Amino acid sequence: MSQPFSIYPDSFDGNTLSYHRFGERGGSLVDVVNGKVLTAYGGVTPLDDGYRFDGASGYLGASFATQPERTTLTLECWLRGWALPLETVGSPVVFYSGSSNQCYFWMRRRNNPATSMIGIRSIIDGTVLDCNWVSADADALLASASPLHIAAVRDGTSLGIFVNGILRRNVTVVATVWSAGTWLFNVGARFGTTFFVAGVLDEVRLSASARYAADFPITRFQDGRRAVVRGPGMQAGVFAGIRQ
Repeated sequence: MSQPFSIYPDSFDGNTLSYHRFGERGGSLVDVVNGKVLTAYGGVTPLDDGYRFDGASGYLGASFATQPERTTLTLECWLRGWALPLETVGSPVVFYSGSSNQCYFWMRRRNNPATSMIGIRSIIDGTVLDCNWVSADADALLASASPLHIAAVRDGTSLGIFVNGILRRNVTVVATVWSAGTWLFNVGARFGTTFFVAGVLDEVRLSASARYAADFPITRFQDGRRAVVRGPGMQAGVFAGIRQ
């Protein structure tokens, strides 16, 4: 069933590296954000409220050449219909440059709901730092049919995971810097080879700033304002900023 997602405030400000609103006309606006169009690989299906990922092979990807050094980053998206089997890890969004410099979501539901997790991993020059919200509440959100917003924020002193606008956990970080160079941005799988997502993602945003320092209100995009353009003569995915 179609469900509305939010429209982020300041979606196209100077700190936005990439913004993708799938399955509706707004998705075509990705081209004004650094010209980033995601290429579709494998099992992804366009819907009128996002892209469904098959949990086995489907992901979207783009390359970011000549990126500068960074100390701050925000990954965020809306997610619904989490459908991976229990004990299986999925990664909705990852920004990385090789194995030594990465930032990605990872999450899983477990047989014991109290140990289910929604988290973020930061790797800088091979040093791994995890910030994971482990809770039965996390399990309940993943199990629910309702959309949830997830945001991972890395600033100069902390790494934090926000779920539905609430800071669920944060950890102190060492003042290190992600290396300059070519970085890759994947949606729906980590590196396009592991941690595939089964579910629907929309409004994926990558930012070069630490957007959230404290709890923030979640805004919802209203059904009456949606601009769905799927129909006869439309090539699925093209209007949504996706290259098939």
